[in-house]
Amino acid sequence: MRLIDVAVATSASDTDVVARVVREWGLEKLWRRTTRLIDAVIYDSARLPAPERFWGRNLGLAREMTVWEAYLGRLLGPLVVLPPALGARAVLEEIVWLIRSERGETARTRVRRIARHLRDSGSPRTVVHVRDADECSTWKET
Repeated sequence: MRLIDVAVATSASDTDVVARVVREWGLEKLWRRTTRLIDAVIYDSARLPAPERFWGRNLGLAREMTVWEAYLGRLLGPLVVLPPALGARAVLEEIVWLIRSERGETARTRVRRIARHLRDSGSPRTVVHVRDADECSTWKET
């Protein structure tokens, strides 16, 4: 879900009901962060929070995030919205996810993919993902 979707959905909702659901689901920290982002990016009424100024620079520019920004968001996001122990565990899981083999991918191909992502870190992420998908279609099923 994108920020604009959340902004539109919640603008037509009862704020007390939204607050209750957020509390019941234990998402207060994530919700505070989300509403601050909506205020900064959509309503231009606040400054982007510090972590998002670092990895979410695309938000205020209405452009697609780069490969680098996507990876930073995946790695730093859990630390911002989860309790420290859960955040650290989620970061470790993300690191494993980033370096694990794709289905049918050889070790050599995996190293080439990771190197390409590093090289293309400033490119829009869909460009790199499309290239990866084309390469994946040539791998043997295992």
